[in-house]
Amino acid sequence: MVMCPACLKIRDNFPGGVVTLKGDFLKSHEDEILNLVRNEGERSLRDNPLERIMAINKIKGGIEIQTTNEKLAQKIGKAVYKAYSGELEYKWSEQNKFVRVNWSR
Repeated sequence: MVMCPACLKIRDNFPGGVVTLKGDFLKSHEDEILNLVRNEGERSLRDNPLERIMAINKIKGGIEIQTTNEKLAQKIGKAVYKAYSGELEYKWSEQNKFVRVNWSR
């Protein structure tokens, strides 16, 4: 039996992207922003089964979303920015395909 690459990343807890959402605006609009994030994850999963949201966790001052690849993390950051503006920042890893996306407002 062979596992798909996305299932392996989930099992090993090895995300390809991490999206961090922070700010006062997030506190007052958390439910609608999370709905947007989940919808983007479902849309990506339909288009490419390897693009999945691994976890959504509350962290101090915000929310952290782990994804199986860097493209989905970029899509989520872009969708939140497009819907709510704010500040969006991408940080790429030099060694492997990994991106950290930070959004705040």
